[in-house]
Amino acid sequence: CWRIVSGFQLNKLCEFAAGFKLNGVVIITPYSSCSGQPMTLDPWHIFTANFGQMPKPYTAFVTLMDMVMYLAFTIKVGRARGQYNVEAPRTDGPPEFQRIFRVQQNTLEQLMLHLPLLWIAAFAMDDVFAAAFGAIWCFARILYALRYYEKAPRRMKGFALSMMINGALLMGALAGVIASF
Repeated sequence: CWRIVSGFQLNKLCEFAAGFKLNGVVIITPYSSCSGQPMTLDPWHIFTANFGQMPKPYTAFVTLMDMVMYLAFTIKVGRARGQYNVEAPRTDGPPEFQRIFRVQQNTLEQLMLHLPLLWIAAFAMDDVFAAAFGAIWCFARILYALRYYEKAPRRMKGFALSMMINGALLMGALAGVIASF
């Protein structure tokens, strides 16, 4: 639907928003679904629908933490490629580069297990339950990375802790899903 807006209405809008006046202008503007309401700059509510009303905010925050952590690992691989002169797409190089690369690759592999478990646990059990275990998992992956960068055998504590966390998330998700039937 379309509606004619008088120069007076447009003049008030322009004067309020931009500080200038239009005289004697008539303009046709779109109206949303013939309801008589003016169309907004976001007619399909892409940016405003439920803004700030995330159903599982703690789990969402932990997911973002996981993504920032993974991005940091990826950037570290990019820098190591330059430092150790390892051209893409090669993945071999000195042991220092290989350890940095393996941290990033192993974290990617773990994320494929971790993220679905995290979100299923958040919906099947509780947001705080999933987020708490998810935050510990993020800490365990950072521990894994820092220890692996030093020496490969030192990675096991962080690796084992992250696997135990994923096991706890699996148990919580499974229990919550089974209880839903």
